[in-house]
Amino acid sequence: MRRKLKVEELEARIAPSIGLLTFLRGLADTNEDFGAAFEQVVDPDGSVHVNEAAAAFNGMDTGTQVSPVVSEFTLGDNIVIPEKLADAIAEAVGKMF
Repeated sequence: MRRKLKVEELEARIAPSIGLLTFLRGLADTNEDFGAAFEQVVDPDGSVHVNEAAAAFNGMDTGTQVSPVVSEFTLGDNIVIPEKLADAIAEAVGKMF
């Protein structure tokens, strides 16, 4: 029997990767301003306050506005991102905060 692999599973096999929640918590620990924002919109269990997160982003001077497309979202380490993307996110956060 064949089984389709999820994108996260493929990425984990072909590239160094990290769980998204672990990555964001680590970033929050190393960047005080991002950490304060992260703690306001993400509960310890990974539940995201989507409307608050969108409002917080829209309140920043980024030149971009976002609208929530879901009302609930939970971060977890089952969401895997490649280390290259993690590096790009960390760089972007460093420029924003």
